[in-house]
Amino acid sequence: MKGKNAIAEIYRVTIWGTAGNLLLAGCKTAAGIIGGSAAVLTDGLHSLSDLATDGAVFAGAKLSEKAPDKMHPYGHRWWETLSTLAISLVLFAAGLAAVVKAFSSGKVSSFESPGLVYAVTLFSIGVKEALFRITERAGRKTSSSALHANAWHHRSDAMSSIAVLGGLIMTNMGIAYADSIAAGLVGLMIIIASLKLIGGVFREFSNTAAGRKTLETVKKISREDPEVGQIHKLRSRNIGREIFLDFHMLVDPQMSVRKAHEITDRIEKKISESLTVPVNITIHIEPDLEDKRKDE
Repeated sequence: MKGKNAIAEIYRVTIWGTAGNLLLAGCKTAAGIIGGSAAVLTDGLHSLSDLATDGAVFAGAKLSEKAPDKMHPYGHRWWETLSTLAISLVLFAAGLAAVVKAFSSGKVSSFESPGLVYAVTLFSIGVKEALFRITERAGRKTSSSALHANAWHHRSDAMSSIAVLGGLIMTNMGIAYADSIAAGLVGLMIIIASLKLIGGVFREFSNTAAGRKTLETVKKISREDPEVGQIHKLRSRNIGREIFLDFHMLVDPQMSVRKAHEITDRIEKKISESLTVPVNITIHIEPDLEDKRKDE
């Protein structure tokens, strides 16, 4: 999915996520206070932080669609990468805060309203898992790293709520400090998820090549064209949802410039149609001579 359709999908899914986060933040915070559960209260505050990451997705998607200009000739796709980094850092901060909160909270021997706490926690798990599946599916369709990050933010919430539920059950069974331990586990799980996302951002910032499947598609299309002798020096990198490709292409030495240009247009069009993400392609034409041939 590309262009305006991709942006519309990103907005639609993120609006659903925002609505879900608002609902869960209110429910879990109230249940944590009424039921006397530090873990559920922590989880509710974490849901409030999710609103900031939804905002980062909106901002990144909108800014990344700005047209290239003199100062940014390669466009503004990096805004989406920055929004992914922002989501990851918010996740890390929320996880760290949860761990600190867990170690500073005292022993909780029972809950005033265990039924309410259990019901809200189970409801949270269901909603967050549903949001994960919806957002991750949209992330794959649009090739949005920010949506992918936000999807795993939802999944980390679901996993943390499972840890919270286990802590609640153990605390009600009389196991000391189980609720605080569960809150600490929530924080650790959030931190681990954030570090994985940060790693992905730095891979993009370091110009890591596009995936193997993408590169094989480029090679296959070029090889199948009868007027292309060879391609080599294939390079790629990702900037947000866009892939930048450049390579050398060998053609008949006697071919006119006009004809060679027609071939490059044809190859670029086929590659663009074969990939599900926006792609920016630069092809360097060379004569198909023995000394020009190189290992692909």
